[in-house]
Amino acid sequence: MALLLLLDSNYKSLELFLDQWDISINSTNYLRTVTSAQCFLHGLLGDVDPSSHDVSVKVRCRKTDTLNAFDKNPEFMMKLVSDVVESAEFQTKDAAAATLAARLALYLPGLANPGNRAHGGPSGINWIHATDHFVCRTSHNIQYTCLEPFDSSMEAEMQEFALPALAHLSWRFRQWYESSPLLSAIAHPPLHEVEMGLKSVFLLPDSQPRPFTIFSCHDVTILALLYGIGAELVLNDGHTFWPSYATTLAFELVKVDDRNSE
Repeated sequence: MALLLLLDSNYKSLELFLDQWDISINSTNYLRTVTSAQCFLHGLLGDVDPSSHDVSVKVRCRKTDTLNAFDKNPEFMMKLVSDVVESAEFQTKDAAAATLAARLALYLPGLANPGNRAHGGPSGINWIHATDHFVCRTSHNIQYTCLEPFDSSMEAEMQEFALPALAHLSWRFRQWYESSPLLSAIAHPPLHEVEMGLKSVFLLPDSQPRPFTIFSCHDVTILALLYGIGAELVLNDGHTFWPSYATTLAFELVKVDDRNSE
């Protein structure tokens, strides 16, 4: 990664990089993921015109995209989610979060909208939207309370809500991704695409640039990939992991020269 950070200040090295790698960059069909891909591309290439090297962002069709199973087959995916949500264990623990959900809705009224209660559960709010409020504002160093005039007591209470909201969302998704059918539907397509891309390198002639493929997608997809490869997803403080802003996963194929090894 340090090499990539140096490239935009060294034009000759950048040109060499572009000659040695066949860059493609793909994004799900969402403005925020496309923008994230563009930012990553600018950080990688600096002021070089991406179109001159055919490395512009390619937006994938939702119906064929491997990165977002919910867009590709929404009815099937919601059936798999419902199988998890309707279990007795899920219902019991999610119901215990109803008080927190109600308190959050006092400060974020949109959470109480019946049309905003995605993915079910007796707690009755969209926990992704609730957590997004805290994650986005923390990342941009903005106060949690958006009401005017500003009330410091409200801000203090919202600060108390931040970690429990994230913890409950993480718990919900842990239940999802511990379901083999659901995890397979979400994680297998992108992981299979990565695997096939890596294997294809062995078929390339030495003179052909190696593939450098970039995908931009949502945090829930990244989380599924981490569960899919069996990553450890508990932080040092004991709270369940959730992908942070600008999380990046790197899958690399490395050739090791062991001719001089003992």
